[in-house]
Amino acid sequence: RHIRDGVGDSWQPYTDHVSELATLYGIHLQAVTLMNEPIDRIAAFILQAPNVVEAIEGPNERDLSGVKNWGPDLLAYQRVLYLGLKGSHVTSSFPVVGPSLTSYHAYVREFRQGAFSQVADVGNIHDYFGKANPGTIGTGGAFPPYGYYGSIPFWKGIASYIYAPHPIESTETGWDDGATYGRTSGLTVSAAVKARYTMRVLLEHWNAGIARTYLYEL
Repeated sequence: RHIRDGVGDSWQPYTDHVSELATLYGIHLQAVTLMNEPIDRIAAFILQAPNVVEAIEGPNERDLSGVKNWGPDLLAYQRVLYLGLKGSHVTSSFPVVGPSLTSYHAYVREFRQGAFSQVADVGNIHDYFGKANPGTIGTGGAFPPYGYYGSIPFWKGIASYIYAPHPIESTETGWDDGATYGRTSGLTVSAAVKARYTMRVLLEHWNAGIARTYLYEL
């Protein structure tokens, strides 16, 4: 019932497609913005595809961009995005999900505690587990007070550092069975294991209080 994708250009085939998904199947879109995407462009997309968008998400994994000063720039844009969306009659009712990041350093070292609490309604993690099961106590070293790297408590804890008291979503999680990316990596699991772990992560996230889980990739 829920998918995550880019906001989309103002071209008809895409808006027709997501409108069909919403109308015929009840599948709705969490729209991910690009860095410095104008508010009026987001509003135009929502008006082109009415009753499709259910939430708007900040930029994806900006810490991997290689851009200098990505952290301050991301926080500044997220503030503009949040205030602009809440100030528009077209977008004010939509929840705003914060941007996703990929590491302890990106969450905890780059930003002060609570940095995004006033510019998002929902926090965001991308918690991947390599070959481990989603109930793992960790796949790496200790990061007090967040537990061991790679566990659900670790990812939720570091996200809550900048997003508390808001709920946390996992907007990407999953396993590579060799077909996922069209290649085999050292972290590949069998299709049978992927199937079991994929079902299990939904329940592990539920138990951990993760508000919603998006599987990467449909």
